[in-house]
Amino acid sequence: MRNEDVIDIYHAADYFQLNSLLEYIVRIIGFFLQPSTDSYFTPELLSRALVKLPLSEKNPLVQLLAECISSLPISAIEYNQLTFTALKFLLTYAREKGRSLATTEYEVFRYIIIHSAHQVSKKAVEILDNYLPIPNRVNDTRESNNVSIHNTEYHRFRPQLTIESYYI
Repeated sequence: MRNEDVIDIYHAADYFQLNSLLEYIVRIIGFFLQPSTDSYFTPELLSRALVKLPLSEKNPLVQLLAECISSLPISAIEYNQLTFTALKFLLTYAREKGRSLATTEYEVFRYIIIHSAHQVSKKAVEILDNYLPIPNRVNDTRESNNVSIHNTEYHRFRPQLTIESYYI
């Protein structure tokens, strides 16, 4: 059975008000999403669920998927697995529930920027990936005193940026 089939079955059971089938599907998915198991398909399920199901935080399947994804580090989620709608829902869900994600704010920022670049081109992803280091590289640069900037383009435009910001 494919991931999208699970959401379609849940949607059909919800439409026909088959409450016992709805509960069974949530229980089975909850079993497969135990913290000890690999839940690599969860972002895809949430993305699909937010397209097919009525947008509601009270939906037990959507809540279960959001809880599971919020416990994952965002760097473990591929860019093609989580749609922007699902990412927005996840961030809103975490904020409204007063929970923090299993990741830092910088990692969320980096993920959003590179996810956006992923929609443009692979070259854009490569460029931004080089300019937005992964967190362990950020810590390495903080610890070393010899931080060098390899971006010659910035130095070429710096005088113009300084003059323009002065007049703003």
